[in-house]
Amino acid sequence: MHLGVACAVIDDDGRILLSRRGDFDVWNLPTGRLDSGETLAHAAEREVFEETGIECQIERPLGLYFQQGRQRLNTLFLASPVGGQLHQRTDETTANRFFAPDDLPDNIFGDFMIDHVYQGGTHLFTLETPPEVLREVRRKLAIRWVFNLLRGKPEPSWPNMDVNAALIIQDTSGQRVATVPINNEQWILRAPLKGDFAPWQLLANQLNEQCNWHDLHIDWVGLVQNPSVDRVLFVFRSIVPDDWFCSQLRWTYLASGDILPLDRSYIDLTREQPDAIWTIIHDH
Repeated sequence: MHLGVACAVIDDDGRILLSRRGDFDVWNLPTGRLDSGETLAHAAEREVFEETGIECQIERPLGLYFQQGRQRLNTLFLASPVGGQLHQRTDETTANRFFAPDDLPDNIFGDFMIDHVYQGGTHLFTLETPPEVLREVRRKLAIRWVFNLLRGKPEPSWPNMDVNAALIIQDTSGQRVATVPINNEQWILRAPLKGDFAPWQLLANQLNEQCNWHDLHIDWVGLVQNPSVDRVLFVFRSIVPDDWFCSQLRWTYLASGDILPLDRSYIDLTREQPDAIWTIIHDH
């Protein structure tokens, strides 16, 4: 799974910062890859500064965007400008500008993300790209790679990240969670992310196959990172009827004390912040 970031920088007048890309000649949010040893939030701030010259401060995550065919998952952040100087162009962009939401340019890539920014809330989105468009994207990215190599600024390869998804499955009473027994402790469901599916779709597929559970509504609730070892865990939640049963899972009462302490902290944070994406950063 390749991890990237996008950042919606909104100024005091409600205008949004967009860049016109040099490789595709389209306007979009400042976007880039997650480098080894950094958090997603820091990567978003870095990309904004590198592409536009604006220093920004992250306010919160807004959504996850999976690009089918590219094994890429972008985390969208909301930020506000706090300094720097807007550059007209940079090594990666041919123009940078703040736009009012009712006066956006025509040739925008990712206009759905901009819509989500102004709608508020948290979003999960899968971008389905036709094969012919995907081939053209790869061709232009290859041209950019060669151009940067020839000018002495080779692009780094994608870092090897340990990326996983976890799912908190609650019953409607909020007193129980569905867990997996491991070493005499109860763990919430986990799955490694390889890039074939969006994380939420992978979890839904797994529960469909193992439990015959269908039409799950899954929300993103938390982000856990350990940048020192390039480990990222996306935590999701689903609330299911009390009478649902799965032989692969066990209903565990929150008051029992049997849940893995780390997983219990994820559950507690989700209950304390039901309408926000909580974040945990481990520095060792």
